[in-house]
Amino acid sequence: MTAPASHAPGRPLRAAYVFDRTLTALTESERDRMLTEYAASGLNALITKAESVTPELARACRTAGLSLLGSVACFSDHARPAAEQRPNLYPVSGDGRPWQRMEWYTGLVPTDQAYITELADRCGLLAVSPLLDGLVLDFLRWPLHWELELRPGAAPRRSSYDPHTLDDFTRRTGIALPSGSPSAKAGHLHAHHEEAWHRYRCEVITDVTRRLTDAIRSARPGLWTGLFLVPAEDGEQRRRLVGQCVAELAPLVDAVLPMSYHAILHREPAFVGLVARSVRTDSGPTAVVPMVQTTNSPVLARGADWGPEITVTDLVGAVRSALDASGDGGLCLFPGEGLDGTGLPLLAEHLRTEDGREHPPLPPTERRNPATVGIDRLPTDELLRAINAEDARVPAAVARALPTLALAVDAAVAALRAGGRVHYVGAGSSGRYAVLDAAELAPTYGLEPGRIVAHLAGGPTALAHAAENAEDDEAAGRRALAQVTARDVVLGLAASGRTPYVAGALAAARAAAATTVLVSCNPDAPLARTADLHVCTDTGPEAITGSTRMKAGSAQKLVLHSFSTAVMVRLGRTWSNLMTDLAATNAKLAGRKLTLLAQATGADPGTCRAVLQEAGGELKTALVVLLTGADTQEARAALAVHGEVARAAVAALTVRCPGDSAPAT
Repeated sequence: MTAPASHAPGRPLRAAYVFDRTLTALTESERDRMLTEYAASGLNALITKAESVTPELARACRTAGLSLLGSVACFSDHARPAAEQRPNLYPVSGDGRPWQRMEWYTGLVPTDQAYITELADRCGLLAVSPLLDGLVLDFLRWPLHWELELRPGAAPRRSSYDPHTLDDFTRRTGIALPSGSPSAKAGHLHAHHEEAWHRYRCEVITDVTRRLTDAIRSARPGLWTGLFLVPAEDGEQRRRLVGQCVAELAPLVDAVLPMSYHAILHREPAFVGLVARSVRTDSGPTAVVPMVQTTNSPVLARGADWGPEITVTDLVGAVRSALDASGDGGLCLFPGEGLDGTGLPLLAEHLRTEDGREHPPLPPTERRNPATVGIDRLPTDELLRAINAEDARVPAAVARALPTLALAVDAAVAALRAGGRVHYVGAGSSGRYAVLDAAELAPTYGLEPGRIVAHLAGGPTALAHAAENAEDDEAAGRRALAQVTARDVVLGLAASGRTPYVAGALAAARAAAATTVLVSCNPDAPLARTADLHVCTDTGPEAITGSTRMKAGSAQKLVLHSFSTAVMVRLGRTWSNLMTDLAATNAKLAGRKLTLLAQATGADPGTCRAVLQEAGGELKTALVVLLTGADTQEARAALAVHGEVARAAVAALTVRCPGDSAPAT
């Protein structure tokens, strides 16, 4: 038998999942119009229940230019043959009782070999259908009603402890379990063989997936095949809860589709990108196609809880998050029929291509640099010169941003003088530079703890270990700035100008009426609309495409240390270009104090040492004493009256003020 021709979906896959009941209810003209609108909006595939596909639907998809993919329910009571005829497929809890059905399905246990054989035969039959251009395997996991059990605060059930599964575990692993109730066996498993149990569950899912994909490709070589994934926040959670090990499963299929339904899971739209990036860490070259929830319509949900309303802003945020995080711009809309007259034009704006360029355009930091396309063929010295030539562009880019940066400095000085704080917020390299800059201000300028604070996506561990998916957590950015007040200034650092973690922080800051500053390398940064000031250092494409730790990182470091240094100077923490609030935390810095005092006053080292000792080690107080002839108490009082600004205190005492002439500057 000759396999039918395949109209395989393009990459990136941009699909709509539409319920078979919706397609059945539409008239022919309504269905054709919907498919035509999908294609016009930039979609290239339709996914629906494989068994429901008709020749009429297949022809309509071909006419619209859409591939037609069939979803196959594997281990769910939606599956056929009728699962209710096989009681051994239903999961059993640790207390020995069958799982209660939740909102709209019950997962089945994936260890019955007779059922798996039937499932493989069914996949083979669907594969040879001339109506389908590919198959997507669904419910290929251990039982879990993740739509409810992965919500914040929920406690997911641990597994099924049915007799068949427990016997299969012993057969595969050679680990004998004690006799007795399922509860006793479950307790023994988790007390003594926890990792072996999780490894076994992964092996079962991987083995079944391999068997099904082998059946599909034996029946129809080359047929496109996808796999739906549970939207756990990280690979370890997915492995332990449902046995889906992405590193093992991804090589078996053409695409993995994480079901990142943010509203159903009561998460922010940025959750879509968070999940996709987590999957990409293990997926290799296999395409990652995030699922984007389009609606919480009670009609489509049929009484299930699909979460809060999805606004236009939410939908745009979720689509952007998916496109940014998928790696190649793929996504799948669920359900496709949730898109209305507003949603489809918005989708078209983000998916349509023109001259091969995506809309909206890539930020400069993500574009390819034509000057370095041959960098991998250069000798080492020329390679370094090419990088250096790009780095040389950074100072000019920073110089162009100085007028706006000056406004940010003045705002920060006013905030700190009024008792407010300055917050740095960033992810990845941007956030690490922020942490380093803030950390230097206490020893260098004696800045009190908590006055300038850095917030790094992923927390302290992200300083030494990459936590790139943390940048997609918009809600974490909001939480980081939960205590911000109207007296504060918030600097959000995002090279691309669109980082969700920074977006959340700036949104929280604006809600609190704080002054907001975006520091980016993108003149068209989306987040600029949410900031009072936009310090833009347009450094252009990187020498290595997308490696923003290079020029963009250098620019942000220059901006940060220029900003913080200018703030400290304006707060009077220097005399001329000499530090006056240096913390002598080691021998080198103690020696520097004496040197600075001598440079500022022209006094000899012995005199400087004696006055500094009399001033209790307070460099600024000793400086005022030496420059004015006042005693220590008078110097401290003058500094207190004049906001700890040495030059103002010296001018007020005016017994002797050498001004700016050498050496007393």
